Amino acid sequence: MNDAKQEIQEKLTQILTECLPDLDADRIRPESVISRDLGVDSMNFILIICRTESVFGIRIPEDSWQQIRTVQDAVDKIAELLPGK
Repeated sequence: MNDAKQEIQEKLTQILTECLPDLDADRIRPESVISRDLGVDSMNFILIICRTESVFGIRIPEDSWQQIRTVQDAVDKIAELLPGK
């Protein structure tokens, strides 16, 4: 993983633990399935999307949401949408 994606993952991990206070950061891995492994339900997923958009200054189109299954999927989508990409 390159430095930019590593930084994105670190910020995303912080967002996840802020939105889900019971979530242990050690459980968050690139291959973690967000709904199954991290226990994120649909309402929390929307909260995480909104917080991610705010932190990174991006807009994640709703039609992309279903494509984000793993933490790595989220990192890749954020990297794709960041300004200057």
